[in-house]
Amino acid sequence: MKTRRKPRKERAAAQQREASAAQASPAARPAPFWPFGLVAFALLLSADQLTKGIISSTYALGESHRLLSWLSFTYVRNTGAPWGTLAGANAILAWLSVIAFGALVYFHDAFETAIEKVCYTLLLVGLWGNLIDRVARGFVVDFIDLHWWPVFNIADSAISVGIALFLIERWRRERAEKAKGTKQ
Repeated sequence: MKTRRKPRKERAAAQQREASAAQASPAARPAPFWPFGLVAFALLLSADQLTKGIISSTYALGESHRLLSWLSFTYVRNTGAPWGTLAGANAILAWLSVIAFGALVYFHDAFETAIEKVCYTLLLVGLWGNLIDRVARGFVVDFIDLHWWPVFNIADSAISVGIALFLIERWRRERAEKAKGTKQ
């Protein structure tokens, strides 16, 4: 896939913006994302593993407790992919998680905006949360039961929200860039 080279005026404007940002005072520069991302990663991964540990140690397999009319905690073991597909493919899915993690690390620069960096953190939490289960337990612990959707966990939620937010953010940015391009 060829990338289109920016016209000279656009490159010059981008260089000028970068130079201005470099000269800005430290207070004017945005704070780096990694401290927030690291804390969010640790908290969400801890919550995922803690809840899975509590459920697997206090519930019998298949046991369910209704919390609200629309929400129950139900202990399910998933050896496959989301929604119970590819049952028994735990080892393959563990390796795919490692490959996906490598791809995320390799392409980390593609996550440019603050929202995209939040998405990056959510994807890492989801991958690691389920990978830990696959390696340590041989299955993923699922327990959040909405009664109309397959049972899932915090890591699954992190992946789903991360992907959805990323796609929405990219769509929003493309629309903004197109609108900006038509005004010039």
